[in-house]
Amino acid sequence: MTATKDQATVHARVLRVIADLPAIGKDSELSAPGMKFKYRGIEDVMRVLRPLLAEHGVHLVPAHRVVDDQRWETTQGNRSTRHRHVTLETTWTVWGADGDSFEAVTVSEGKDSADKALNKAMTASLKYAVLQVFAVADGDDDGDGDPSVYHHDDVRSAPTPLNELVGLKGELQRRGLYDDVRAWALQEGVDLSSATPDEDVQRVLDHARSLLSEPVDSPPEPA
Repeated sequence: MTATKDQATVHARVLRVIADLPAIGKDSELSAPGMKFKYRGIEDVMRVLRPLLAEHGVHLVPAHRVVDDQRWETTQGNRSTRHRHVTLETTWTVWGADGDSFEAVTVSEGKDSADKALNKAMTASLKYAVLQVFAVADGDDDGDGDPSVYHHDDVRSAPTPLNELVGLKGELQRRGLYDDVRAWALQEGVDLSSATPDEDVQRVLDHARSLLSEPVDSPPEPA
């Protein structure tokens, strides 16, 4: 199809994309204590969607507006961590190749203890805009019949403190610190096997990071 010679409206073009778009499954998985996360990231969606947008002459342009921006700092021992939680309202203009358009609005959030909170919110905004505008299906049921499966679409774009802690597990085990972190969590009354509030898990995550930031003793040199 040559988009510049096609006089279809943007709504007709979007319907063509929907007709050609296959189901995009939640095929990636991340295990966390007491839960099993299945997700599809924005890369998974755009890899399938992008060629169809080009073929049918559709593109999206965002206009972001920050509606809430919270920043705070936590301290664990002599280590301070800065946090940021951003909420965006985004107006997406969906354009057709002939210049007509319509708008869609998303609200998204991003939270990070470094400098990626805004990036995460923008990524989530794009993901849910295309999921809704193009009616993206996952090809599966929603897993409601299996309580061990928790579908979480946003693990990759906006990880929670629990997911970040799981990501540190291998390094903690390698350095013999994993049991220390679990013991500290129990001492603080944080049960990592349940749906613990992010604020409590964040304290454990900060403690784990502080342990990992300490220098590793070098083995003695042979005499």
